[in-house]
Amino acid sequence: GNKFTITIRNLSNDGIKKIQSLENKIIKIPNLFGPQRFSKNNHLVGKAMIKRNFRKAAGLVLENNGIIENKIKYYLIKNKNNYIEALRLIPLKTRKLFVHSYQSFLFNKIIETYLKHNKNSQKNIKIPLIGFDFESNSVKNASLKNIFKKTIEKERLTSRDFIINQMPELTSEGGFRELFFDLKDFKILEIGKDELNKNKKKIKINFTLPKSCYATVALGFFFQ
Repeated sequence: GNKFTITIRNLSNDGIKKIQSLENKIIKIPNLFGPQRFSKNNHLVGKAMIKRNFRKAAGLVLENNGIIENKIKYYLIKNKNNYIEALRLIPLKTRKLFVHSYQSFLFNKIIETYLKHNKNSQKNIKIPLIGFDFESNSVKNASLKNIFKKTIEKERLTSRDFIINQMPELTSEGGFRELFFDLKDFKILEIGKDELNKNKKKIKINFTLPKSCYATVALGFFFQ
């Protein structure tokens, strides 16, 4: 896992009290993927790739400016409409991140919908992460199975869409991820005046998270 020490600023007294109320409690937090997983439009690029709309994927990438984006622009000037090879100028690790980001986006939608319909749920069930080898029959919870089916129907997806014949190196498998993670070893280290924000307070905390869980998600949970 990972240990974090974080200073939270610009807090009112109520904000401080809300964080203090979490001490010495078992804190279960929805196991969402954090915003850094998506950046500006990572999941949209991934979705376009899964849908075989490589032109759209390239266009979304080109909304940013950088060395790779310039290479893609120059490549497409000389090789019009060859969007697949243009996208291959992006390092493989980054291209895989686009696809994984779309998988994460779908996962977050499923979790958010499930918790909306099961507000008091504390049971740590497994939530599907769709990929080419995923079978909906492996989802045993009836409510979750229905949400999963509706989500992929709305996105007009099947698990086999994650086999990308034009870019087989991006083919991505599925799996499961737990609904909640436990925030452990939560401690308040310091409370004081926030020297950067007038009439506000700051609090310094530390905690430990399991591997692949997001501190940004934990912090968002504190203030929801």
